[in-house]
Amino acid sequence: GVSYDFYQSAINARGQYIRAGAFVDTTFLNGGGFRFNTVSVGAQGRFYIANAASASFYLGAGIGAFFLDTPGGDETKFGGKLFLGGEFAQRYFAELGWHIVGDVLG
Repeated sequence: GVSYDFYQSAINARGQYIRAGAFVDTTFLNGGGFRFNTVSVGAQGRFYIANAASASFYLGAGIGAFFLDTPGGDETKFGGKLFLGGEFAQRYFAELGWHIVGDVLG
């Protein structure tokens, strides 16, 4: 996925701060007769909890629209995401996240 930050708070005495922005995420899973594809778009926030010389680590959450393509058909749902990750030199990110969209068709 991609994100664009439009806000950053001041950095506190512990080196912690918040960034807020917009995101677009995609997930494609096709194989073994199973298909589940999503595109999600929305707003997110990241709370930076630890900073090191080569990386900054964060927790985050977001909300938005999830466009789903499943064997049961296409649908659009409002949902959320939770994630944790790291921001490394030259603005590269590694992230592990969970999408929360409720029941889906199929």
